[in-house]
Amino acid sequence: MKRDELELLALADHRVALTGMFLNKQGDFIEALGRLGLDTTDAYDLLYEFERMQVRLLADRVQLRQELEQATWSQAAQVATDDSCLKT
Repeated sequence: MKRDELELLALADHRVALTGMFLNKQGDFIEALGRLGLDTTDAYDLLYEFERMQVRLLADRVQLRQELEQATWSQAAQVATDDSCLKT
């Protein structure tokens, strides 16, 4: 993997973590509103949609990481093959 790809994946990891913390805080806030007797139905519905989006983004990130690793291994195998051809 190239350095810029690694940096982008690290940034994505950081943002996913921040988003997870934000969603947890929002859940806590909604619970507090519920304890005050307020209707939290819409808030929970919206939070649920954001959580579903987060799950999809996590899956996409995992898939991207796997594809980049496969591409890296393919490139390494090609270089090894090219090097072995040069030696003969």
